Amino acid sequence: MENNRKIASLGYVSKEEKLGTIEGKVFPYMVLEDKNPFPGYYDRINSPGDRRPAFLFFVMNPAKTARPDEIIRITSKIQKRFKRDFDAQPASISLYNHEHDCIRIDFDEFYIVNDLLKEYVKEGIEFLKAKEVEPYNSFIKVYGFFQLEEIETGIFRNITDQYKYYLEIPETVEWKLFKNMVMTTKNSSDFITFDAALASIYQFCKIADFVRIFADNISLDNLRTLHKRFNYEIERL
Repeated sequence: MENNRKIASLGYVSKEEKLGTIEGKVFPYMVLEDKNPFPGYYDRINSPGDRRPAFLFFVMNPAKTARPDEIIRITSKIQKRFKRDFDAQPASISLYNHEHDCIRIDFDEFYIVNDLLKEYVKEGIEFLKAKEVEPYNSFIKVYGFFQLEEIETGIFRNITDQYKYYLEIPETVEWKLFKNMVMTTKNSSDFITFDAALASIYQFCKIADFVRIFADNISLDNLRTLHKRFNYEIERL
């Protein structure tokens, strides 16, 4: 069988990571920093040259949030006039036992955060007032556009990000069950240097479910093993 399926669609990634306010930085609105992005990968490597990605979350006022499409349109307007390049995506986080809509910013140039916040406020976005938040584990959803290419049946690579792969699964699972699956998979495998999350991608009349794998230089054999293992764990439920 020739594997040439391609996916170009909207969807979201679900994961759990540690968030908290940025030490020593003062902003007028609530800005949380991802303290430990892709922990399943970066916590396993010990290379001083590897710099973790940086993500900030601008937390919106729940009394007046914006839809994902509104955030995308507003972000596009701001990008055309802002003094620095940045990427932003609609997101949601768990905070104080509630889900809060956010804008996730992919950079850590703290000195221009205030200016970027002002640009979103000019466009009508309302944020929560600043408040100290001690580091905590947050359930996160990040919405975006996926461009995937199948390299073997049920195994896809991200065309725009060499570190990310997607393993097709028959159905999604609750996050707590998924965390246990990841632990079981790592305990039964020689390959453990990867971060795993859940991904859901919109397709015609359905949602396709995947395990998102973040890893550097992962082999096709390792991807096959992980794909088989995650599907086996789901079938056992």
